[in-house]
Amino acid sequence: MNNKTLIIIISVLVIVGGILLIGGSLGNKNKSATDKNTSTPNVSQPAAQNDPDAAKGKPIKEGTIEIINLTKDGFEPVSTTIKKNMVVIWINKSDKEAGVSSDSHAPLNLGRFPTGSSVQLVFDKAGTYKYVNEINPSQTGTITVE
Repeated sequence: MNNKTLIIIISVLVIVGGILLIGGSLGNKNKSATDKNTSTPNVSQPAAQNDPDAAKGKPIKEGTIEIINLTKDGFEPVSTTIKKNMVVIWINKSDKEAGVSSDSHAPLNLGRFPTGSSVQLVFDKAGTYKYVNEINPSQTGTITVE
């Protein structure tokens, strides 16, 4: 191989490497900008066996989530009706530790969670589910699954 051929090969490799390097970083910038503008919430949970996207950490489809806030006054909304396979997320905004549980429905024994955090559950069976804040039993709620 002569010097001229070697210089051409090295030049081509440098140019291709530069293109890949610049193209890769531009692709990442565009991806993060797209992720920030996503309109569907990115909620994932390991218990979402009935939603393959949620189990993989992908955004859950719009209309498949119900949010219940727990404030110092109780659950908001107090009762709600959802479709099967929806994810219900309880967000603790009470400024105290809370716990979502039910004596009659084992899946609703979600345990205690601090203020500012949340717990969630996929409801895959129709029925009426009553639950309580185990820290403050006067705070109750009901979910009806169709």
